[in-house]
Amino acid sequence: MYSEIGRSMAPSRAPNKQPWDLLGLEKHQLPLLLPTAYRDYRCVVTAFDQLASHVGQQVVVTGFCVHQGWASGPKPRYVLRVTDAAGQTLSLSLFCTAADTELLPQNEEAAFCGLVVTDYTGRCHLNKVEAVPLALMGRVVPVYPPVRGKLDRFAVFSLMCSALDECLPEAVSSLRAATTGIPVGDLRRAIGCRSWTFSQMLAAVHWPVSLAQGEACLTMLERLAAYVEAYRLKHADRGPTPVCRPLPSAGFAGLPERCPFPLTGEQIAISEAILGACNQPSPSHNLLLGEVGYGKSYCIALVVGAAARAGARVAVMLPSRILVNQMHSLFISLFPELSPQLLTDESTSADNVDSLIWCGTTGLLHRSWSEPWDLVVVDEQQRFSVQQRQGLGAAHVLEATATPICRTMALARWGGKIQIFRLTQSPVKRRIDTLVFTHADRPTLMNRLMQTLAGGGQVLVVCARKEETKADTKMSVKDRQEMEAREQASVEQVVRDFERIGDRMERSLGFRPRIVFATGGRTAEENEGALQAMKDQEAHILIATTVVETGVNLPFLRHVLIVNADRLGAVQLHQLRGRLVRTGGHGLFDLYLPNPPSPTTLKRMEILTTHTQGYEVALADLRLRGCGDLLKGSSQAGAGTSLLPRRPINIDFIEQFIVDLDNT
Repeated sequence: MYSEIGRSMAPSRAPNKQPWDLLGLEKHQLPLLLPTAYRDYRCVVTAFDQLASHVGQQVVVTGFCVHQGWASGPKPRYVLRVTDAAGQTLSLSLFCTAADTELLPQNEEAAFCGLVVTDYTGRCHLNKVEAVPLALMGRVVPVYPPVRGKLDRFAVFSLMCSALDECLPEAVSSLRAATTGIPVGDLRRAIGCRSWTFSQMLAAVHWPVSLAQGEACLTMLERLAAYVEAYRLKHADRGPTPVCRPLPSAGFAGLPERCPFPLTGEQIAISEAILGACNQPSPSHNLLLGEVGYGKSYCIALVVGAAARAGARVAVMLPSRILVNQMHSLFISLFPELSPQLLTDESTSADNVDSLIWCGTTGLLHRSWSEPWDLVVVDEQQRFSVQQRQGLGAAHVLEATATPICRTMALARWGGKIQIFRLTQSPVKRRIDTLVFTHADRPTLMNRLMQTLAGGGQVLVVCARKEETKADTKMSVKDRQEMEAREQASVEQVVRDFERIGDRMERSLGFRPRIVFATGGRTAEENEGALQAMKDQEAHILIATTVVETGVNLPFLRHVLIVNADRLGAVQLHQLRGRLVRTGGHGLFDLYLPNPPSPTTLKRMEILTTHTQGYEVALADLRLRGCGDLLKGSSQAGAGTSLLPRRPINIDFIEQFIVDLDNT
């Protein structure tokens, strides 16, 4: 239907490149790339004296277009003059770039869309103006997501239109294959469609005759994708259940009494419950949830010690050398007779190769083990990929975190294979206020920092790097070095910014704050020296990258500022928030957005300002980002293996369908 439009608007491309190649899709996926919204260009006004009857409505005006050029003001705008057939003129202002102006029609018939408003004199004009190709007038036009850094939404639209007719049969075939085995009646009831075919739904979602039709088809296809994923999850062929060694809980006796302070009843009960879940002849997958400072490490230690005392082989994997050393020291203090061994990237040997307990970083994955593990513990599980967490193999698995990744949260809620154990009791009373600041709020933000320093508290400034979510394990040595150089420069710039106002801070505070910094590009000794200066109260401000996300305990830290908070996910931001007031009290967590935030960024920031518990943050993050690949684990968030590319599964729909399938 739009093929001629697509061919007339399509960007130039290499002869061997097909539209789906340019979009990064397979051929059958192109019609499944659904619009994110629709633009209604059906209300066309050709006589400008009729605008008064459309106040408050979006209209398309047509006429002869002449450029007038740039107009000064608080925000530069480009002015056009459009004349209708009766000679009436309408002045239009576009907020765009210089490059955009080169694409605007000049001295020819043109169409522009905008919202009709009136000024104080009663004269009508258009707000939020954008150019509209003449061929799209009178239509409801889909808006597709852009390909970041490559194609804007108009280019994507033209490519979609040029190839939809060709690709539609293959898309229909892929939907039929994906729904094979699902009862047709159940599928139709789930998606809310009694008669339409896949072909009709896809045609209507891309070429709707009305907004209502397009939005209805969007909902039906989203429900279809969610139902297929729920059905796959419930009917997945997991093969025969392997037989493994149960872990008896007899070794637990006397371990809690070895701790340097009394454990809470909840800690003891949950540790025993985890051991009970592992005391079965089939593999168990357990997830320990608890805020930073809630005592997860002691629960892990009790489970590990009890299992090893019963003769089980246990591997404990953590994401950093600091955390490994802390956990290993805890094991040594609680059960030295078991000779827990330490293995990090820097350490490839151990004193006792026959030890039942090994504590290490990902170096555990690169060593050959003569016997399989009875229990594998993965602390800070959000820092590892699915492949890493499964790399050691084990009869029983215990993962621990304050903020589980989206996929893990989804499997725990719907998969029925992960058992959750949640610590809810805080050993100390603390309150953390989370606020969002933009560039215009910088004076207020600086005043808050000064108040913290004046009150004797310490400040942590975190410089978020770009592409923070990219798996570090996939980076080459050269890329890693370049990234570390960039983040080092970023931190050093912030250090210079603070040093520049050092005199002002000294006059206001009565002392000159000492600034230290830590980055991934510095040596471990340099970073540990900076952290020690904060612990000894010899420094007042620590400027760092996310190297401080986990394993850092600064007892006097009262204020955390995240610079470019939009570069980090909600889970990672909550982990950084957990660095605050570990010993109790009132803390401030400030999210600074120097650039205008997108709607998605604002939603992510709202998660932090609304929710204070890691479990709630992870659940909200799941709803925002999607559940990833639930069956194979190829992605831990996002669309995963959804039928609809680049469109996460609607969490409300899949939850509804999981319940429905459980009841059938």
